[in-house]
Amino acid sequence: MKKNSVFQIVVFLLVNSLLFFSACENEIEKPDPTTQEIIDQAVQTVRISVETEIGKAIPTLNVFIQTPNGSWFSSSAGEGYQPIAADTYFSFASNTKSFTASSALEMMQDGWLDLDVHISDTIPGGNIPYVPANPDMMIGISNFNI
Repeated sequence: MKKNSVFQIVVFLLVNSLLFFSACENEIEKPDPTTQEIIDQAVQTVRISVETEIGKAIPTLNVFIQTPNGSWFSSSAGEGYQPIAADTYFSFASNTKSFTASSALEMMQDGWLDLDVHISDTIPGGNIPYVPANPDMMIGISNFNI
């Protein structure tokens, strides 16, 4: 009787091991999409949808997501274009003007700023002309060593 129960236990363990490893193998063959794969697919879908909507090619659509749990970058490139990498550098140059203008317009929209008011009207003493204390003091480009 003891031999029979040991045999049953061994068979039971073998069958369960085979089922477990075959289930693991199926998971390896069909893995759940990772967060990166989900983001890549979403960016690709949005780029294609917008291209279809506007009837023009979008060279690249790039997204960087930063959360407390990690960061992800995705780039979707249209046909004939190269996707960019997460470490691609761009010349920022005069783009700050756009951000400044957007900030000023948002402040106006929120009621913090009135674009019709002269700045000198909002600064105490702003209507008093500036006269240097020293008459020899000249302020201009000629004072800089260029």
